[in-house]
Amino acid sequence: MGYDGKIQQGWEEKRLDEIAEIRFSGVDKKIDTTQKPVILCNYMEVWKNPYIHAGLNFSSGSVSPEEYERFRLQPGDVLITKDSETREEIAEPSVVRDKIDNLVLGYHLALIRPKHNLVDGFFLAAKLRLPEVRTQFIRAAAGATRYGLGLEAVKSAKVRLPKLLVQRRIAEVLQSVDNAIDQTRAVIEQTRRVKTALLQNLLTHGLPGQHRKYKSFKWLSRIPSDWNVVQFKDISNVVRGSSPRPAGDPRYFNGNHKPWVTVLEVTRDDWIYLTSTTTMLTKEGVGQSRLLKSGTLILSNSGATLGVPKILSIESCANDGIAAFLDLNKSADKAFLYYYLIRMTSTFRDVIAPGLGQPNLNTDLIGEMAIPLPPIDEQRAIATTLFEIDKRIRSDEGHAIQLIQTKAALSQALLNGQIRIIK
Repeated sequence: MGYDGKIQQGWEEKRLDEIAEIRFSGVDKKIDTTQKPVILCNYMEVWKNPYIHAGLNFSSGSVSPEEYERFRLQPGDVLITKDSETREEIAEPSVVRDKIDNLVLGYHLALIRPKHNLVDGFFLAAKLRLPEVRTQFIRAAAGATRYGLGLEAVKSAKVRLPKLLVQRRIAEVLQSVDNAIDQTRAVIEQTRRVKTALLQNLLTHGLPGQHRKYKSFKWLSRIPSDWNVVQFKDISNVVRGSSPRPAGDPRYFNGNHKPWVTVLEVTRDDWIYLTSTTTMLTKEGVGQSRLLKSGTLILSNSGATLGVPKILSIESCANDGIAAFLDLNKSADKAFLYYYLIRMTSTFRDVIAPGLGQPNLNTDLIGEMAIPLPPIDEQRAIATTLFEIDKRIRSDEGHAIQLIQTKAALSQALLNGQIRIIK
C-alpha cells in the first residue's frame, strides 16, 4: 500500500509501525464511578482540530488502570479518526500540542505514538494530511454505510521521511504559519465582538458624547430625544421580488442578460455589498422577474436565513425570496438602514416570523417595522464607523485565506522534499 514516485535524496520510505506504536482505542463515554475519572479526547475534537490543546472543551469519562496506561495522551501523540461515515473523512489527523493531565483517547480513534528517535509527531501529523498519504487510508477503508480502518491498514501505511532534524525544522515552519492563522482568526473574532457591541450602542444611543437627553418609545428602552421613530413604509416602498416559473427553465435561466439574486446569494457572506451572482437570467427571464437598480437595499425574506440585508452593487433581478426597499426617502441613509437590519436579524427570525413551517416575512410586516432614525448626518457617521469595522474584518479574512493558501503550498513542497530546508 505505497505510492509511486521517486524517494527524495536523504529521505526514506517507512511503514507507520516502523516509526510509531499504533493503538486503537475502545474507551467509551460511559462513566463508571469505580474507575479512574479522566477527561476524554473524543472523535469531534480530532476531526475538527489540527492540534489538541488545553482550550478545547473535553468531556468527562472513566477508565480502567490498563486503559489509562495505554491511552493517556502526551504532547507529540498523533491521533486519527479510524471510523467515518464517508471514505473521504477517514483518517483525519491531529496532534497533541499541550500537556493535559488525565487526558485519554476515546473510541473510534487511533493513537499513533511516534518513536521520538525516528519521527517528530508534528511532522508526522502534517504528513498524514497530504492527499497521497490519505489516499492509502481511503482505499483501505472497509464498510457499506460506515467505513473503518483495520489495525493492519494503519500499520502498513507508508510515509517518506527525511532526517529527524529536517522533520523538526519543517514542523516548526508549518506551526509558525498555523500560529499566524490562529492569531488572525482571533483578531477577526475580537473585531466581530466589537462590531456587535457597536451595533447595540450606536443604533440605540447614538454617537458617543453627542446626546444628553433621551426618550423612551415602546420596545425601545432609550433613544436620543432628537431621533424620530418611523416605519419602513414611511421612508421606502417595500416590494417583493418575483421568480420565473418553472424554476430552471432554460427559457429563463442560465442566460447572459442580468444577474439573478436569490436568498443563497444574499446569505453566502457577511459583506455589506452583493457584487456578483452564480446565475444569470435570459432576456425572457428578466421579464418574469423584478429588475433592481445598483444601490438598492434588499433583505432575504424567507427560509431559515431570512432577515439578512445586502446593498446591490450591480443591477440585478431578485427572486421572490427577496424584499427590496425602493424609492428611499432622503431622510434615510441606506447604509445606516443596512446596519439596523443586521442588528434586527435575530428578531426577524425569533419574534417576527417564527413558526413550524417555512418562516416568512411579507412586505406588510417589513413595512410596519418601527425604526429609530437619527438626523441624516448622524446616520452617515454611524454607518461609516460600522463600515470601517467591516472593512477591517474583510481585510483580515482575506489575510487568513492567503495564509491558508500559503500553508497548503508550503506543506506540499516541504513535506515532499521539494524545498530543502537544511543544506
